[in-house]
Amino acid sequence: MIKGTALRDLAEQLVWAPGWANGRDVGTWADKTYRHVAMAAGSSTQDQLNVVGYAHLQSALEQLLKHKSTPIPPNKPRLAADELPAATIDSMAMPPPPPAVQTQVKEKDEIEAEETCLPVDGEDEIYAALQLACVELGYDASHEKRIELKGLLRGVQAGEPFPRDILESIKVKTREGEGEIDKALRPQLSPVIASFTAAIEQEEALRAEIARLEAEARAEEARKLSEEEAKAQAKLQAMGKCPAGYAWHRDGCGWRCNGGSHYVGSLPP
Repeated sequence: MIKGTALRDLAEQLVWAPGWANGRDVGTWADKTYRHVAMAAGSSTQDQLNVVGYAHLQSALEQLLKHKSTPIPPNKPRLAADELPAATIDSMAMPPPPPAVQTQVKEKDEIEAEETCLPVDGEDEIYAALQLACVELGYDASHEKRIELKGLLRGVQAGEPFPRDILESIKVKTREGEGEIDKALRPQLSPVIASFTAAIEQEEALRAEIARLEAEARAEEARKLSEEEAKAQAKLQAMGKCPAGYAWHRDGCGWRCNGGSHYVGSLPP
């Protein structure tokens, strides 16, 4: 059971909040309280739904006070019990049940439009046709094709005509004339260009990272090879030069003197 002092403390917070609306705020508090009870109880019985605890009241009040612009004044005097709003837990009305979900029956034309990613009508249909055309014509098939499309669309923005392959594809999809297509699409090119630019930049960043890692791997391989060569040359120097006085170089799996007359198949450990 909730003690009277605890309920009064909560009610005072509501009363001293800005925009105190008397019975309306109490009704809103009650509604939010029972919603908290319902959510906490889940599939519990009606008897359990009727049990309102302090935590339910506090959570509902906190949610309500979020819509108030200033905090509770700390120096406000406490209200006497007879000044509090005349509302009790038992008098709070249960909120109405949520509205039933309505099932929308779609027409055949709307379903077909959704399946092809095309809106039903207007300039959005032409824009969607542009999106489809870019994919169908292979402009999203590779990094190089994306760069090509970006250049083409930049040209259109600068006043050049639409690429013929894209324009013909849009005409087939929308059955609109070239003038209507041009008028509808020129103002809408920026998001397409921006999206392809982002894809291009991401791919270039990925390629640069791969190249960096490959370069690091090659550098590591070069370092290891250099160390092996230095060790081999140290052993060759310990052996001395060839009888003709030449130094040694690698030759297949062994070493040959720079004069070409002498060969060593392996080095001592």
